[in-house]
Amino acid sequence: MIFSAYEYAQSLGFQPHKDFSKSRSHIGQWDGKIRIECGRNGKPCYVNGPHDNPKKIIETLNKSRGEGNFDFMIGSPPIEDDFW
Repeated sequence: MIFSAYEYAQSLGFQPHKDFSKSRSHIGQWDGKIRIECGRNGKPCYVNGPHDNPKKIIETLNKSRGEGNFDFMIGSPPIEDDFW
């Protein structure tokens, strides 16, 4: 699963975290074959996280797949703890 996600992300124009290479020895060898299908209904699907830069990610997806050829959902920022 890890290597499938790694290859899929690279095909979309994303690079792994700088520490990924340090962890490779813990997850075994990779034969280059995708073992799981990534995306949603045959297309990339992005749901933003709290530390993402959605604008940059959408730009990367537009560049690699073309506008309208991926799905995305952008959430609102988290509510501050003192809100409640």
